[in-house]
Amino acid sequence: MEADKNGHIHYTSTGRPFYKVYLDEHSGVPLQTLWTDCPQIKGGVENVSYSTQKPEALLQRIIKASSNEGMVVADFFGGSGVTAKVANDLKRKFIHVDIGINSIQTVRDRLKEA
Repeated sequence: MEADKNGHIHYTSTGRPFYKVYLDEHSGVPLQTLWTDCPQIKGGVENVSYSTQKPEALLQRIIKASSNEGMVVADFFGGSGVTAKVANDLKRKFIHVDIGINSIQTVRDRLKEA
């Protein structure tokens, strides 16, 4: 196999093969698993002081990548309601579920403003 001869196949200690990609052989920006361009919430209008709140920019990226306008977005651990708010902003229907009354009150207030 040519890829193996060229050093593109790497074998783990258990013998499992992986295809090795060399950055100098490809153009563009390599894919990453960290999205460091989505700023953390520190203050401002977006912050509702909910301990597990996520940035709207992060949810926008996830929702745009995984749905189209008019589709339903479901969040079964809805927390502060960021997913519901962003889904609404992006013209998606949404289902927000959470066991905590604080969550329901927080998302209600957030959606009133939206």
